[in-house]
Amino acid sequence: MYVAGWGQSKEQWVDSVFQQLSLEEKIGQLFMIEADLNSREAHQRLMDELKSHHLGGIIISSGSASAVKQNIEQYQAVSKTPLFVALDAEWGVGKTLDSAFSFPRPLILSALPESTFISTTKLLARQLKYIGINLNMGPNALVAKSGAKDTLYYFWGNDADHISRRLELYIKTLKTENILTGLSDFSSQWPLRNGSLAVNDPQQSIYKNLLASGADAVLPKSQTIPLSFERKALMQKMKFVPSAISNLLTNTQVEKSFDYDGLLMSNVPDIKLSKGKIRWGEPELFAFQSGNDILINPENIGFAVRKIKKLVRKEKVYTLQLERSVRKILGAKYDIRPEVNLPEIHPFHEDHLSLLTHKIQQASVSLISNKDLLLPLKILDNKKIASISIGISANNTFNQYLARYTEVDEYCAVLPQDSSVFTQLSDYDVVVAGIFPFAESWLKQALDQLKKINPKTKVILVYLGNPELIPSDENFDAVLATYDASEAMQEIAAEQIFGALPIVGHFPISTKFYASGSGITTEALGRLGYASPPEVEVDEKTLLKIKDIAYEAINAGATPGCRVLIARKGKVIYNKAFGWLTYENQIPVTEETIYDLASVTKVAATLQTTAFLYEKGLIDVNKKISVYLPELKGSNKEDFIIKDILTHQAGLWPYLPFWAQTMKDSLYMPNFYAPTRSELFPFEVTHNLFAAQAMKDSLWQWIIKSKIREKPARTPYDYRYSDMGFYMLQRLAERMLNQPMEDFLNQNLYDPLGANSLGYLPRLHFNANRIAPTEKDKLFRKSLLLGYVHDQGAAMHGGVAGHAGLFGTAMDLAKLGQLWLNKGSYAGLDYFKPETVSLFTGKQYANSRRGLGWDKRDFVNEAISPTSKYASPNTFGHTGFTGTCIWVDPDQDLIYIFLSNRVHPDMTNNKLLSMNIRTRIHDVVYESIFNFKGSPLNLSLQRN
Repeated sequence: MYVAGWGQSKEQWVDSVFQQLSLEEKIGQLFMIEADLNSREAHQRLMDELKSHHLGGIIISSGSASAVKQNIEQYQAVSKTPLFVALDAEWGVGKTLDSAFSFPRPLILSALPESTFISTTKLLARQLKYIGINLNMGPNALVAKSGAKDTLYYFWGNDADHISRRLELYIKTLKTENILTGLSDFSSQWPLRNGSLAVNDPQQSIYKNLLASGADAVLPKSQTIPLSFERKALMQKMKFVPSAISNLLTNTQVEKSFDYDGLLMSNVPDIKLSKGKIRWGEPELFAFQSGNDILINPENIGFAVRKIKKLVRKEKVYTLQLERSVRKILGAKYDIRPEVNLPEIHPFHEDHLSLLTHKIQQASVSLISNKDLLLPLKILDNKKIASISIGISANNTFNQYLARYTEVDEYCAVLPQDSSVFTQLSDYDVVVAGIFPFAESWLKQALDQLKKINPKTKVILVYLGNPELIPSDENFDAVLATYDASEAMQEIAAEQIFGALPIVGHFPISTKFYASGSGITTEALGRLGYASPPEVEVDEKTLLKIKDIAYEAINAGATPGCRVLIARKGKVIYNKAFGWLTYENQIPVTEETIYDLASVTKVAATLQTTAFLYEKGLIDVNKKISVYLPELKGSNKEDFIIKDILTHQAGLWPYLPFWAQTMKDSLYMPNFYAPTRSELFPFEVTHNLFAAQAMKDSLWQWIIKSKIREKPARTPYDYRYSDMGFYMLQRLAERMLNQPMEDFLNQNLYDPLGANSLGYLPRLHFNANRIAPTEKDKLFRKSLLLGYVHDQGAAMHGGVAGHAGLFGTAMDLAKLGQLWLNKGSYAGLDYFKPETVSLFTGKQYANSRRGLGWDKRDFVNEAISPTSKYASPNTFGHTGFTGTCIWVDPDQDLIYIFLSNRVHPDMTNNKLLSMNIRTRIHDVVYESIFNFKGSPLNLSLQRN
């Protein structure tokens, strides 16, 4: 190969190589032949042709990426000059190669913002270079016809201007990466006017722009042209002239009308379509005579070389033509000279390609109407929301993801006869209508039903099919186009509706109601989204260890089941269920399973009210709690500082079994309990046990009078974990807020977050089958605790207490964790100031690991630390007696949640603790970060 001279200028290199080629070798440069890599015989024939005829290039028509790469290296090695290696890779090498990656189809690529499209095209170039391809025989620049339906996705749009802009960018981006582009459908269905091509036709305006933008080669699509436009010399041989040798489509039209000086290609077999007897070598000769530079798939190269050689020697004009063509070919080869340093990241790395596809899909979704800035939905607590799936059942991915953000009532109209369901939608504030492809046969009827919904109801139309059919927005408040109904697109659309993802796509077609290129941009609100681990630099293989540890716990009887959630960089990357709600294996754990959070209540409930009161200036954590609860004055708790209570070093007794004071000889004392609910006994302890109205006051008095720990005079109390302080903090919160703590939390925190499962007394709101049972209490409640708080003191409190009683799912607890990770904000709303978050999550005393309410890693006594050994000093969270925990690490932008019911059926089961299950999984989470080796593709999702 002539590679030693790459350091020369292009002109010098071309001239040097040209001078060294014999006449036969120069003619050989004109030919490109098909390479079928699925056949050893075909491979050997190609090797022989390359050696014998010094071909200019090859066209890959089949094979795997790895085989193609290996064979191309062999072909280049035996070639005297560098080869053109062509592949139709318009939307990825998988369009032609076996089991290879393909990007989403052109219509979706056409909807991308410019920066994302450039990044995508650059990756395509990297993949081509990695294999050894230097000529991409795409794209299809044809304008899609109306009503194309399924075939629409293989076009770049139906608007000439939009197609031109998009493909100009495609060609220029590939050129910057040393990849040539050939237009393989050039001239298809061209109209003829007054003896020449209609250059002003919209289709031709695209080609004119692409040729001017640097398209390197053109290959006319097979068709015939009436001979009235052709030279007499060719009329002697055929009645109709194929486009492969038509003057109109080669030197006359393309070079003159389009001012094009790139490579002109001719597909030799197309010439056989014409009538008349043609001898060996004549099709190639005709193609050369017509001004083509490259002759594709010659039928007999030996005959063709001899005929062209004879012509060149006979007529000076063809000698000059040959020189011109060969120099053009060599010049193009210089432009694609091999790079010394190929990309470090394997361009076919599975993790990166999966991530890329998902990012492309995200960036393609287009918001083409958004009245009153309805999307993304920001305020959730004052909206009653429904979704209706049209053309598919309600059990779909779209609904599954909508429900992860807030409570959404689900409806469906699968067939036209289901239209009565639409009448139930007018009572909602917002209706999300997902129109799936199966509804297209009765689309008008479905749309008419949607139009009848109460005008006060905001209707969001999500069209998951052919964008040509999207109706006017006259009766809709927002219109979102996803272009297909894949599970990935359903997930993305749901996330975008709630602001977990931005919306940046361009509408790629022009319709009666919407212009091509239109699209409204929305910003992400900061809600938790969903991603694959590599997207946030987490090693997916390392995470597989979590399953092993979870089933180790289940098989050992440490817990009947569990839920593990991991979120990083604002994305939930792992949210898996293991095992069952009980050891009877009747109901599996799911993402909707609600767990008793036990002492996680302290930070997920009571601490939230404490931080609120502090931030509003209603309390000072450095003051005595008796300042706000004067009934404590004169008691042994009069001088307790709120900060000391929050850090568990106020001197409170760790635990006092108040429930034992309400029973005598294992029987319930009648002044404390009754078997049925009444005005005097309103607080449900279990389904057949109700506590007295006076129980809360009795408990408060017992707490006031309870003993405290002893200590030497004039020395501070050391750290000793206690529930008692959080009874007091609940009392403080309700006194200052003048309302029940659970009501305040629902109204001001859980409902706005969309954390609908977080709360007390879950049996009032959810089916019992969703709730994981805890203990079969044999001493106090004498029943299985299903939806009733496990902690005895909290149960006596009616199920609502400062230290226990909160229930919830892993996903809803993660929303609260993300709020604190975001320094007090979530989904565009500010709940706490950053300085408040920093104060409460920070370490408070040198001799204690605790924050204000929050627990932290113990760096002094690592053996008893509740966190992973890898957790940063800024990590905060809490554990729960029932087998729960949440840990938030700002340094790693990380949330880890483990929920279980390890106390089922017996609270004395300590295997979860002795096997260190929660912490071991926490270790794996960090190891998955440390083990990540790649660099995720950075695709811009900005609108431009």
